[in-house]
Amino acid sequence: MKNTTLLIAILWAMIALAALPVWAGDLYVGAGASVATESFDGKPHGTDIDHTNGWDFLLGYRATEHFGIEGQFQTLQAFDVDGSVDGSVENWSGSLSAKVYPFEGGIQPFLSVGFGLIDLRSSQRLGQFAEDTKDWATAIGGGIDFALGDRLTLELAGRYWLPQDELRSFEYWVAGANLQWRF
Repeated sequence: MKNTTLLIAILWAMIALAALPVWAGDLYVGAGASVATESFDGKPHGTDIDHTNGWDFLLGYRATEHFGIEGQFQTLQAFDVDGSVDGSVENWSGSLSAKVYPFEGGIQPFLSVGFGLIDLRSSQRLGQFAEDTKDWATAIGGGIDFALGDRLTLELAGRYWLPQDELRSFEYWVAGANLQWRF
Protein backbone atom coordinates (compact mmCIF):
# COMPACT_ATOMS: atom_id res chain seq x y z
CA MET A 1 0.00 0.00 0.00
CA LYS A 2 2.81 2.42 0.85
CA ASN A 3 4.47 1.76 -2.52
CA THR A 4 1.22 2.47 -4.37
CA THR A 5 0.71 5.73 -2.46
CA LEU A 6 4.29 6.78 -3.18
CA LEU A 7 3.89 5.95 -6.88
CA ILE A 8 0.68 7.99 -7.11
CA ALA A 9 2.36 10.94 -5.35
CA ILE A 10 5.31 10.79 -7.77
CA LEU A 11 2.98 10.67 -10.79
CA TRP A 12 0.99 13.68 -9.54
CA ALA A 13 4.22 15.62 -8.95
CA MET A 14 5.42 14.81 -12.49
CA ILE A 15 2.10 15.99 -13.97
CA ALA A 16 2.28 19.23 -11.97
CA LEU A 17 5.90 19.84 -13.04
CA ALA A 18 5.08 19.21 -16.69
CA ALA A 19 2.42 21.94 -16.55
CA LEU A 20 4.76 24.68 -15.30
CA PRO A 21 5.73 27.35 -17.83
CA VAL A 22 9.01 27.58 -19.71
CA TRP A 23 11.29 30.47 -18.75
CA ALA A 24 12.10 31.97 -22.13
CA GLY A 25 14.02 35.23 -21.82
CA ASP A 26 15.24 34.57 -18.28
CA LEU A 27 18.73 35.08 -16.91
CA TYR A 28 19.75 32.50 -14.31
CA VAL A 29 22.53 31.69 -11.86
CA GLY A 30 23.24 28.31 -10.37
CA ALA A 31 25.56 26.25 -8.23
CA GLY A 32 25.94 22.55 -7.59
CA ALA A 33 28.14 19.55 -7.03
CA SER A 34 29.56 17.03 -9.47
CA VAL A 35 31.46 13.77 -9.70
CA ALA A 36 34.10 13.16 -12.37
CA THR A 37 35.35 9.87 -13.72
CA GLU A 38 38.41 9.89 -15.91
CA SER A 39 39.01 8.07 -19.18
CA PHE A 40 42.78 8.23 -18.90
CA ASP A 41 43.74 5.26 -16.66
CA GLY A 42 47.12 3.95 -17.74
CA LYS A 43 48.24 7.32 -19.12
CA PRO A 44 51.10 7.56 -18.32
CA HIS A 45 51.72 3.83 -18.58
CA GLY A 46 51.00 1.72 -15.50
CA THR A 47 48.94 4.23 -13.52
CA ASP A 48 45.54 3.93 -11.86
CA ILE A 49 43.61 7.17 -11.47
CA ASP A 50 40.64 7.47 -9.07
CA HIS A 51 37.42 9.44 -9.53
CA THR A 52 36.91 12.81 -7.87
CA ASN A 53 34.23 15.37 -7.00
CA GLY A 54 33.88 19.09 -7.48
CA TRP A 55 31.80 22.28 -7.55
CA ASP A 56 29.98 23.97 -10.42
CA PHE A 57 28.97 27.62 -10.83
CA LEU A 58 26.67 28.70 -13.68
CA LEU A 59 25.45 31.84 -15.39
CA GLY A 60 23.02 31.40 -18.27
CA TYR A 61 20.40 32.97 -20.45
CA ARG A 62 17.35 31.16 -21.82
CA ALA A 63 16.94 33.01 -25.13
CA THR A 64 13.86 31.08 -26.33
CA GLU A 65 11.75 28.16 -25.16
CA HIS A 66 14.10 25.80 -27.02
CA PHE A 67 17.54 27.45 -26.83
CA GLY A 68 19.85 28.77 -24.12
CA ILE A 69 23.47 29.80 -23.59
CA GLU A 70 25.35 28.92 -20.42
CA GLY A 71 28.73 29.80 -18.96
CA GLN A 72 30.10 27.39 -16.39
CA PHE A 73 33.08 27.39 -14.06
CA GLN A 74 33.94 24.04 -12.54
CA THR A 75 36.61 23.04 -10.09
CA LEU A 76 37.44 19.40 -9.38
CA GLN A 77 39.28 18.09 -6.36
CA ALA A 78 42.30 15.89 -6.99
CA PHE A 79 42.19 12.77 -9.16
CA ASP A 80 44.42 10.45 -7.10
CA VAL A 81 47.17 8.82 -9.20
CA ASP A 82 48.73 5.49 -8.15
CA GLY A 83 51.06 3.09 -9.91
CA SER A 84 54.24 3.80 -11.83
CA VAL A 85 53.72 7.48 -10.92
CA ASP A 86 52.14 8.60 -7.63
CA GLY A 87 50.51 11.95 -7.09
CA SER A 88 47.32 13.84 -7.86
CA VAL A 89 45.77 15.88 -10.66
CA GLU A 90 43.55 18.88 -9.88
CA ASN A 91 41.39 20.47 -12.53
CA TRP A 92 39.40 23.60 -13.22
CA SER A 93 37.52 24.49 -16.35
CA GLY A 94 35.59 27.40 -17.77
CA SER A 95 33.19 26.88 -20.65
CA LEU A 96 30.49 28.42 -22.81
CA SER A 97 27.79 26.07 -24.11
CA ALA A 98 24.69 26.16 -26.27
CA LYS A 99 21.75 24.22 -24.83
CA VAL A 100 18.85 22.89 -26.91
CA TYR A 101 15.54 21.99 -25.22
CA PRO A 102 13.37 19.93 -27.61
CA PHE A 103 10.27 19.90 -25.33
CA GLU A 104 8.28 22.41 -23.33
CA GLY A 105 6.93 22.08 -19.79
CA GLY A 106 8.25 21.71 -16.27
CA ILE A 107 10.42 18.66 -17.05
CA GLN A 108 12.79 19.46 -19.90
CA PRO A 109 15.55 17.25 -21.27
CA PHE A 110 18.33 19.09 -23.08
CA LEU A 111 21.46 18.55 -25.15
CA SER A 112 24.49 20.80 -24.92
CA VAL A 113 27.69 21.41 -26.81
CA GLY A 114 30.35 23.94 -25.95
CA PHE A 115 33.99 24.83 -25.72
CA GLY A 116 36.19 25.90 -22.89
CA LEU A 117 39.58 26.07 -21.26
CA ILE A 118 40.85 23.26 -19.02
CA ASP A 119 43.70 23.61 -16.54
CA LEU A 120 45.23 20.38 -15.17
CA ARG A 121 47.68 20.72 -12.30
CA SER A 122 49.58 17.67 -11.16
CA SER A 123 51.61 17.22 -8.00
CA GLN A 124 54.50 16.11 -10.23
CA ARG A 125 55.27 15.61 -13.90
CA LEU A 126 53.07 12.83 -15.36
CA GLY A 127 54.87 11.31 -18.31
CA GLN A 128 54.98 13.87 -21.14
CA PHE A 129 52.67 16.32 -19.35
CA ALA A 130 53.97 19.26 -17.37
CA GLU A 131 52.86 19.99 -13.81
CA ASP A 132 50.54 22.79 -15.01
CA THR A 133 48.98 22.40 -18.44
CA LYS A 134 46.16 24.44 -20.00
CA ASP A 135 44.36 23.59 -23.20
CA TRP A 136 41.14 24.14 -25.14
CA ALA A 137 38.45 21.50 -24.97
CA THR A 138 35.05 20.59 -26.36
CA ALA A 139 32.28 19.61 -23.95
CA ILE A 140 29.34 17.48 -25.12
CA GLY A 141 26.49 16.73 -22.74
CA GLY A 142 22.88 16.54 -21.81
CA GLY A 143 20.54 16.39 -18.88
CA ILE A 144 17.11 17.21 -17.52
CA ASP A 145 15.78 20.42 -15.94
CA PHE A 146 13.06 20.01 -13.30
CA ALA A 147 11.00 23.10 -12.44
CA LEU A 148 10.62 23.30 -8.65
CA GLY A 149 8.60 26.51 -8.75
CA ASP A 150 8.29 29.72 -10.72
CA ARG A 151 11.98 30.60 -10.39
CA LEU A 152 13.79 27.55 -8.99
CA THR A 153 15.09 24.68 -11.15
CA LEU A 154 16.91 21.45 -10.33
CA GLU A 155 19.22 20.36 -13.13
CA LEU A 156 20.74 16.89 -13.48
CA ALA A 157 23.42 16.91 -16.16
CA GLY A 158 26.39 15.07 -17.59
CA ARG A 159 29.27 16.16 -19.82
CA TYR A 160 32.10 14.50 -21.65
CA TRP A 161 35.21 16.67 -21.93
CA LEU A 162 37.42 16.25 -25.01
CA PRO A 163 40.62 18.28 -24.49
CA GLN A 164 42.65 19.26 -27.55
CA ASP A 165 46.35 19.29 -28.40
CA GLU A 166 48.66 18.38 -25.50
CA LEU A 167 45.85 17.18 -23.19
CA ARG A 168 43.92 15.21 -25.84
CA SER A 169 44.39 11.88 -24.02
CA PHE A 170 42.96 13.27 -20.73
CA GLU A 171 39.25 12.89 -21.53
CA TYR A 172 36.80 12.63 -18.63
CA TRP A 173 33.09 12.43 -17.72
CA VAL A 174 31.38 14.74 -15.26
CA ALA A 175 27.89 14.19 -13.81
CA GLY A 176 26.22 16.47 -11.33
CA ALA A 177 23.24 18.30 -9.93
CA ASN A 178 22.73 22.00 -9.44
CA LEU A 179 20.07 24.44 -8.39
CA GLN A 180 19.31 27.42 -10.60
CA TRP A 181 17.54 30.66 -9.73
CA ARG A 182 15.89 32.50 -12.62
CA PHE A 183 15.43 36.29 -12.61
